Amino acid sequence: MTSLVPRFDRVAHLYRAMEYLSFGPMLERCRFFHLPSLGAARRALVIGDGDGRFLARLLAQNRALQADAVDASPAMLRRLASRAIRIGAQHRVATFCADACAFAPPATGYDLVATHFFLDCLTGEEAATLILRILPHLAPGAVWLVSEFQVPAGSRLRAWLSRQTIAGLYAAFGLLTGLSVRQIPPWRDLLAEAGFTRGTSRTWLGGMLVSELWESPRATASGVAQPQLEMSESPQRPGSLSGIDPGPEPAPVIPPAPGLNPHPVPDETPTPFRTQGLFRLRIP
Repeated sequence: MTSLVPRFDRVAHLYRAMEYLSFGPMLERCRFFHLPSLGAARRALVIGDGDGRFLARLLAQNRALQADAVDASPAMLRRLASRAIRIGAQHRVATFCADACAFAPPATGYDLVATHFFLDCLTGEEAATLILRILPHLAPGAVWLVSEFQVPAGSRLRAWLSRQTIAGLYAAFGLLTGLSVRQIPPWRDLLAEAGFTRGTSRTWLGGMLVSELWESPRATASGVAQPQLEMSESPQRPGSLSGIDPGPEPAPVIPPAPGLNPHPVPDETPTPFRTQGLFRLRIP
């Protein structure tokens, strides 16, 4: 059964502030952690990126990348638009205002898919459908980058705290956006069933936040293999601690301090959307 599409327009102007009030910079650390491993990507499909902080950072560091961005919220896409224009990357982005579960990717040969804190908005059935819908559009050996909440194993207290936090987030977003989902789908199982293989994984907040790279099957109908992204394990930093505060991240992925935004997004009404190169808002 398909859930109703939530209305994230209602929280677009508060989205980053809500993140920092809830988790400080930890969600950004989670999103940005694998950026150094994505330099080989040339064609990306980014789904539900919210206000576009990840995609803007990815485009800034990888100037050969072309990206398709999908979101059901026009307000979120306008914020993504502002960020792309600010860094001069608007000609390398095509945006699509659509329900991702019904979206047909416009291209093939994607070597990167990114979903940050998006799969938790789907039911298990929707997540499975999305993965199988996207799979034929991927290049052999493409990478799917997932950042998500989870209930960590190994500690009853951490598991209990994580369950309470996740339940509170679902309740809050249910009130604010109409999100009807109340549990995280088994996205690891679904990716594995579709033939993906898990690569690098990193956790934060005692295991409640996780970011992982998953590699798609390398075999194709034609039998032609194509280049894959670098998926080497990042070395453990000396002195890093497990638990609530993992300490500062390496320089390439340090997010701004809470409350500071090096690329501020004005709260007032944004500049009207313009068609520039590939950069356009598409509503099916």
